[in-house]
Amino acid sequence: MEVTSYHLYALGKNEQTQLFGSSLKIVSYHSGLSTGLGTLYDLLIMFAVEITVRDYECDQQGIVNNSVYLNYLQHARHEYGRSVGLDWLEMTARGIDLVLSRAEIDYLQPLRPGDTVRVTVKPSRKGKYRLYFDQEIQRLSDGVTALRARMRAACVVDGKPAAPDELELWFGAAD
Repeated sequence: MEVTSYHLYALGKNEQTQLFGSSLKIVSYHSGLSTGLGTLYDLLIMFAVEITVRDYECDQQGIVNNSVYLNYLQHARHEYGRSVGLDWLEMTARGIDLVLSRAEIDYLQPLRPGDTVRVTVKPSRKGKYRLYFDQEIQRLSDGVTALRARMRAACVVDGKPAAPDELELWFGAAD
């Protein structure tokens, strides 16, 4: 998979506005940078990466194999994490792991080699331990949504459910 760029989209004046482009640096905004409406996290509606489908990701029907979509979704989640300062190796070294517990996927339209897609991530938190990633894959050439997914995750520390302070920075306050 070739990643062409990633973007952060935010709500502004009742419309979706692209705030940052491929040089996205948003680690500092979680430290409480004020916009007059709360932190920038409070304005976040989605994070996105663009990916170009490669030939070997397709099956004998000439369309992306269903299992490859999971790779696209995971890659976008990991890029979101990196964009907000998640260092996966450092977290693991500290015994903190984010693990998926459920994946709900609706395959809507096939993708083919050469298609460039936008994979979006909208993180949220429900309660102390439940984390969600609402995701979509959209073909850029025509805007068609190829897939919708909701991934449920949990944070575990040394194998036990936990809510380290960093969760609020990465996913917002618990509901």
